[in-house]
Amino acid sequence: MIFGLFMSVLMAFGMSLVMTASVLGFNEALLRAWPSKFLIGIVVAIPYSFIAGPIAKIITSKIVETPSEDE
Repeated sequence: MIFGLFMSVLMAFGMSLVMTASVLGFNEALLRAWPSKFLIGIVVAIPYSFIAGPIAKIITSKIVETPSEDE
């Protein structure tokens, strides 16, 4: 649960910065606009990580072979 929280915050930090910079460029406008985008990202990312995490785990387990206990 703590891992999901930290991962969500770090992903929201990076993604909001890159997405805002891609629209505004790296300038003073970015420094004014990015904090609000980061907060929106956190509000979305934290609950979404608790939904997407278990789904990703199920999909991964279907794709990746896990060794049986006999081996």
